[in-house]
Amino acid sequence: MKNRTEFSKQAADYAKYRPVYPREIYPFLKSAAPTNELAYDVGTGNGQCAVALADYFKTVMASDLSREQIAHAIPKNNVTYTVSEAHESPIQSGTVDLITVATAIHWFNFDLFYAECRRLLKNGGILAAWSYGWHECEDPRITDLIQKVGKVILKDYWSPQPKLIWDNYSTIPFPFKEIDHPTFHQSLNWDMDELIGYLTTWSATQKYIEDKGTHPVEAVRQELLSQWGNPIRKLDFNCPLIMRVGKHSV
Repeated sequence: MKNRTEFSKQAADYAKYRPVYPREIYPFLKSAAPTNELAYDVGTGNGQCAVALADYFKTVMASDLSREQIAHAIPKNNVTYTVSEAHESPIQSGTVDLITVATAIHWFNFDLFYAECRRLLKNGGILAAWSYGWHECEDPRITDLIQKVGKVILKDYWSPQPKLIWDNYSTIPFPFKEIDHPTFHQSLNWDMDELIGYLTTWSATQKYIEDKGTHPVEAVRQELLSQWGNPIRKLDFNCPLIMRVGKHSV
């Protein structure tokens, strides 16, 4: 389980810079769930997934262990937020149609979390977990610089858990009957400051700043600026989402 302060201090940056997930995910999840009464978003962060689900499910519960993240969560009438561990929910057993985990499952205690999923889900209920992969810029030289920041400069600052994303979640246990799903892509249009803002939300970036007293992008800023040109120019970024979807059967 991630430390309670792991993402708390950059909660405002999370709310500002974390890109939203593709809208196409949510109709798919609605169609996969047995009914559309109750969805539960775990590790909700600023609530971006929860409020999107609220357009497709009658009620959405959402939780995060960070009070600071919940304090920055997006309000919506049919979304209720709670502060709790991923494996501890106040929801009644056997009532949940869909559990979602967006860019968070790699932090969880898998055994405890999956036991909680089995408790909560209806027969035929769905667990869907996904994450950002590496963002690729229309300019491959900028993609290379992102990789340099993430995999070289920050190499020693990543916790083991985010590295599970680099394996496309293929190495995490997933004790549910997996179902087919479309491939979803995240398309973004960022200026240079928006890219740097996103990189600032990385947990490894925060550890680097604490250790070095400077931002890791400073090591490549001049090269990044040289490739970007006008820093307010918008560039296109694409990111295939890593996703696993499974069905609970009693």
